[in-house]
Amino acid sequence: MEVYKTEDEQVEELKKWWKANGTALMVGIIVVLLAVGGYRYWTAQKHSDAVQASSLLDSAVEALANGDDQLVSDAAGQLLSMYSDTSYAPLAALTLAKSKHAVDDLTSAQTYLQWALDNTKDDAIKHIARVRLASVLWDQDKPSEALQLLDGVVPGEFVASYEELRGDIFASQGENEKAMKAYELAVVGDTFGGSETVQLKLDGLKSLSAK
Repeated sequence: MEVYKTEDEQVEELKKWWKANGTALMVGIIVVLLAVGGYRYWTAQKHSDAVQASSLLDSAVEALANGDDQLVSDAAGQLLSMYSDTSYAPLAALTLAKSKHAVDDLTSAQTYLQWALDNTKDDAIKHIARVRLASVLWDQDKPSEALQLLDGVVPGEFVASYEELRGDIFASQGENEKAMKAYELAVVGDTFGGSETVQLKLDGLKSLSAK
């Protein structure tokens, strides 16, 4: 009987504990289950968004290659509208900017390039967007703004792109010494195999200076 009494007391104690703590325990379990379920939903949604964004970007890039500016605008525009928080969005903005630049819509090109620059965490995309944006500013007869955008940046492997554009801007302003220095830095820093063109520009300026 003593064993039974002890077990009976244990049951009573358990009932008392459950009465005091059961609600909080259940709430805790529900919160955990909701958190797990929410995370799984969030992960699935992110994956779905990435797939959709990737597909739209592919369509935009293909349309750009085919010269279909309307399809570029539709596909890349939808990507930016619906999936702006994905890593594909800055690439869509670059694609749109290139399309707009091709039809001399420099204002729109500038807007998309600025968006890409401001909304990417990828250093390579930042450099590409910055150099293209500086080029668009130069095309709009804003050389000072273009050069300012290129200054104060560590370009890394993109040094040739930065310096070639600097050289082009300086050359257009008749500042041949600065242009030659920039072209020399571009040739030395080239990592993408485009130094032949820059070397021709450099040689041309050297010939002019020698006269």
